[in-house]
Amino acid sequence: MPRFQPKAPKQVAVADASKKLHVKFDDSDDDAQGSGAIGAVNTSQSSGSSESATIRPAIQGKDGQHASLSSVPAKRGAQGDHAAPLLPKHVRKKQKEHAKANAQLDAGAKQAAREAKALAKRDKHRQKMNERRMAKKLAKSGGVDTPLALLHLTPDAMPGFVNTQQLRDLVYYCVLADAPSPPFCHITRKSLVQRLVVLYADDFDVSWMHVDRNNAELPRAVALATVPPTAAAKANMPNLVKAFDHMFLTDLRLNNMRYSTKPLAGLLQAPLSANRKDILKQDMNKRVKEGAGDRYALYTLTLEQMRDAGYPIPPSLDPSVTLPEDWKETRPGVGGKKRLMAVDCEMVLTTKGRALARVSIVGEDGEVVLDEFVKPEDRIVDYLTEFSGITREIMEATQCSLRRAQKHVRKLVDHDVLLVGHSLDQDLKALQLAHPVCADTSLLYDSARGIPFQPSLRGLTKTMLHRKIQEHRHDSVQDANASLDLFKLKVERGPKFGRHGVALELIFDRLKRSDRTSRIMQSLPPACPNTFQSALGNMYQRYDTDEKLVEAIVAQCRDQNFLLAQFQSKSIYEHGQTGGGDDDDENGDNIHGSVPTVVSATPDQDPLTAKRAATLDAHFKTIYDALPTNTAIVVLGGIGQDPHFHGLLKRFLAFEQRRRSKTTIGEPIEWSVDDQKELDRLYNKVRHGACFVTLKT
Repeated sequence: MPRFQPKAPKQVAVADASKKLHVKFDDSDDDAQGSGAIGAVNTSQSSGSSESATIRPAIQGKDGQHASLSSVPAKRGAQGDHAAPLLPKHVRKKQKEHAKANAQLDAGAKQAAREAKALAKRDKHRQKMNERRMAKKLAKSGGVDTPLALLHLTPDAMPGFVNTQQLRDLVYYCVLADAPSPPFCHITRKSLVQRLVVLYADDFDVSWMHVDRNNAELPRAVALATVPPTAAAKANMPNLVKAFDHMFLTDLRLNNMRYSTKPLAGLLQAPLSANRKDILKQDMNKRVKEGAGDRYALYTLTLEQMRDAGYPIPPSLDPSVTLPEDWKETRPGVGGKKRLMAVDCEMVLTTKGRALARVSIVGEDGEVVLDEFVKPEDRIVDYLTEFSGITREIMEATQCSLRRAQKHVRKLVDHDVLLVGHSLDQDLKALQLAHPVCADTSLLYDSARGIPFQPSLRGLTKTMLHRKIQEHRHDSVQDANASLDLFKLKVERGPKFGRHGVALELIFDRLKRSDRTSRIMQSLPPACPNTFQSALGNMYQRYDTDEKLVEAIVAQCRDQNFLLAQFQSKSIYEHGQTGGGDDDDENGDNIHGSVPTVVSATPDQDPLTAKRAATLDAHFKTIYDALPTNTAIVVLGGIGQDPHFHGLLKRFLAFEQRRRSKTTIGEPIEWSVDDQKELDRLYNKVRHGACFVTLKT
């Protein structure tokens, strides 16, 4: 078969050189001012009879229109009426020399920057190695076999006061492996530091270290060696002064709170990451889908939430759970429609702690179905009448025991009852009962301070329901009805009602995801409600006195990566200028109580302040001695103790609550522009607290 060969076309087009069009793109420096679009094509007849075209970019005028070609300088050799000559040769030579010199300068500057960066890296490495050698020498000189970490404070590097975000970063830096250091300190051999203990004393004031709040320019940090010996803390807190080198001043302001008076909110609250927001949104959508048809499902605590909040877990939800002795679970239901009931309990203080003294249950319509006084088995030491409404006469006439009260409750409440309460876990623990279907209004509504602070039932009732409760003393029937109405309002308005809308999580949650343990402890008088939400569960522990708090810290400090402890506030303005409380306080927890150290009596010290400082110093020494080596320690103080400021702030908060709730109950509260200016002036004066940082070596 012959090989295929294509046939050539009969007529082949031959290019005519005389008709070629030469296109030139004029990219000279003079024409570089154009917009980059093709502006015009100029043709001229060359000696070779060929057409030549020069394409120049169009130039935009000031009015946004294209300028005429007359403004475009022509390249050398181009012909036309608007052609512009090139610059003289000596000018062009100078321009080239100048450009070359600039290039050399840029190259030199870049080289100098590289060398400076290399030198800084070398110096940083040398400093790091020197610090490591210092840490090793320190361990050898002290005769310690355990390797030691070394803390380096950098007060001169502080751009301003220590804020709450930097305090939170300090927690991450000390507890997590990959966290950056805060600007005011760093640690050599940081991998040896695995624990952080934060002690918070609200009444510790920077004036105890001779800092005058009236000064317009407060120092960012104070070297304790420069503090006069007559200062209250220097004279009465020798253990604290010995352990720390500097006192940093904190700025307690928060973006989401106008008058923040404590550092705990900013320290404990962390912004949610986008990933965590997506996870929470998916969980919410899942709960909505699973609870379709049940209007209460979205507001009922799940098993996981009950565990996290420290609720007693009924065996019907988790068969592996065994209730303690004398505890009972509510009766099984028939599986019908959920009925609402609300419960509230009143307590008294016995020799073994808080005990049940009254239980009240109301039905869905607010009718009282149970109201019983209960006589504790142990001897009562405080009736807490101001808060519980319980008196000696009531208890002497009471015959109902805790076991009988349990039976009464179990007759009314079965698994078909959704039990509602405010801090319901405390009521169930007082009743020694476990119930599987619970709703807690202290978790359904946010506090004004955000998580993990617990909103008070009295404040929620006034703000959300526009009515007053607990005016003179607590009434468990009244409180149960308030909890029930708050729950109904939440169901009616939806899950976002009562929430601030700020996407926050607790610092404990982030540490937990990194397998770090946390604990928050607080000392509060028995009659005071919890400061923190039940959602903290077993992470939160409450004690009646500072002494019991110190004992708990000593016992648990080795088992926790992060431990936050708050002492009771003993403000000298709490009960007037001369202090308050009973002089016969057995525990010595009162500022009039016994002080374990010699109190310095210098002319510029208040005796009550000196006593309180000495007591806190004794607590600090006990805790410091019990901490393991390489434990980071932070001591925080509160705002200034200005009685005028605290009085104005209390009146402002009452005014704001009344204004937002739009209530007309009670007497109107006067608040003027001058009051607002005075409060702002005083807050700028007192909003700085104390911060001490050290390592146990």
